[in-house]
Amino acid sequence: MALRLFPTGTDVGSLGSIPMDLTDSLHGHAVAAIFEVLIVDAGYQVVPLGVERSVRELRAVGQETYLKLIHPRLRSIPDFFVFDIEAGES
Repeated sequence: MALRLFPTGTDVGSLGSIPMDLTDSLHGHAVAAIFEVLIVDAGYQVVPLGVERSVRELRAVGQETYLKLIHPRLRSIPDFFVFDIEAGES
Protein backbone atom coordinates (compact mmCIF):
# COMPACT_ATOMS: atom_id res chain seq x y z
CA MET A 1 0.00 0.00 0.00
CA ALA A 2 1.50 3.32 -1.05
CA LEU A 3 0.33 6.40 0.81
CA ARG A 4 0.54 10.04 -0.15
CA LEU A 5 -0.16 13.01 2.05
CA PHE A 6 -1.98 14.56 -0.92
CA PRO A 7 -4.46 12.54 -3.02
CA THR A 8 -3.14 11.14 -6.29
CA GLY A 9 -3.46 13.70 -9.04
CA THR A 10 -3.23 16.71 -6.73
CA ASP A 11 -1.47 19.48 -8.59
CA VAL A 12 1.09 20.81 -6.13
CA GLY A 13 1.05 24.06 -8.11
CA SER A 14 -2.61 24.55 -7.25
CA LEU A 15 -1.85 24.67 -3.54
CA GLY A 16 -1.01 28.36 -3.77
CA SER A 17 1.80 30.52 -5.01
CA ILE A 18 3.02 31.77 -1.62
CA PRO A 19 6.60 30.65 -0.91
CA MET A 20 6.84 27.98 1.76
CA ASP A 21 7.62 29.46 5.14
CA LEU A 22 9.04 27.79 8.21
CA THR A 23 5.63 27.39 9.89
CA ASP A 24 4.08 25.64 6.87
CA SER A 25 7.13 23.42 6.53
CA LEU A 26 7.12 22.54 10.22
CA HIS A 27 3.42 21.68 10.17
CA GLY A 28 3.84 19.51 7.08
CA HIS A 29 6.75 17.57 8.57
CA ALA A 30 4.96 17.17 11.90
CA VAL A 31 1.88 15.73 10.18
CA ALA A 32 4.04 13.31 8.17
CA ALA A 33 5.95 12.21 11.29
CA ILE A 34 2.76 11.68 13.32
CA PHE A 35 1.17 9.74 10.47
CA GLU A 36 4.25 7.52 10.17
CA VAL A 37 4.31 6.83 13.92
CA LEU A 38 0.61 5.90 13.91
CA ILE A 39 1.08 3.45 11.03
CA VAL A 40 4.13 1.87 12.70
CA ASP A 41 2.26 1.63 16.03
CA ALA A 42 -0.55 -0.17 14.19
CA GLY A 43 1.97 -2.91 13.34
CA TYR A 44 2.92 -2.04 9.78
CA GLN A 45 6.37 -1.55 8.29
CA VAL A 46 6.89 1.89 6.73
CA VAL A 47 9.42 2.87 4.09
CA PRO A 48 9.60 6.64 3.51
CA LEU A 49 9.84 7.37 -0.22
CA GLY A 50 9.12 11.06 -0.75
CA VAL A 51 11.59 13.13 -2.73
CA GLU A 52 11.75 15.59 0.17
CA ARG A 53 13.21 12.82 2.34
CA SER A 54 15.90 12.04 -0.23
CA VAL A 55 16.85 15.64 -1.02
CA ARG A 56 16.44 17.46 2.29
CA GLU A 57 17.50 20.79 0.80
CA LEU A 58 14.11 20.89 -0.94
CA ARG A 59 12.46 21.53 2.41
CA ALA A 60 13.88 25.06 2.48
CA VAL A 61 13.03 26.21 -1.05
CA GLY A 62 9.89 28.04 -2.04
CA GLN A 63 7.14 26.42 -4.07
CA GLU A 64 8.16 28.07 -7.35
CA THR A 65 11.73 26.79 -7.03
CA TYR A 66 10.49 23.35 -5.99
CA LEU A 67 8.26 23.12 -9.06
CA LYS A 68 11.14 24.13 -11.33
CA LEU A 69 13.62 21.69 -9.81
CA ILE A 70 11.54 18.55 -9.40
CA HIS A 71 10.09 16.71 -12.37
CA PRO A 72 6.33 15.98 -12.10
CA ARG A 73 7.01 12.23 -12.02
CA LEU A 74 9.17 12.63 -8.93
CA ARG A 75 6.48 14.76 -7.28
CA SER A 76 4.00 11.92 -7.81
CA ILE A 77 6.02 9.37 -5.82
CA PRO A 78 4.10 8.29 -2.69
CA ASP A 79 5.40 9.67 0.60
CA PHE A 80 5.32 6.23 2.25
CA PHE A 81 5.27 2.57 1.24
CA VAL A 82 3.44 0.55 3.88
CA PHE A 83 3.50 -3.23 4.17
CA ASP A 84 2.49 -5.96 6.56
CA ILE A 85 5.17 -8.65 6.74
CA GLU A 86 3.00 -11.18 8.58
CA ALA A 87 0.10 -10.91 6.12
CA GLY A 88 2.44 -10.66 3.14
CA GLU A 89 0.60 -7.60 1.84
CA SER A 90 1.60 -4.14 0.77
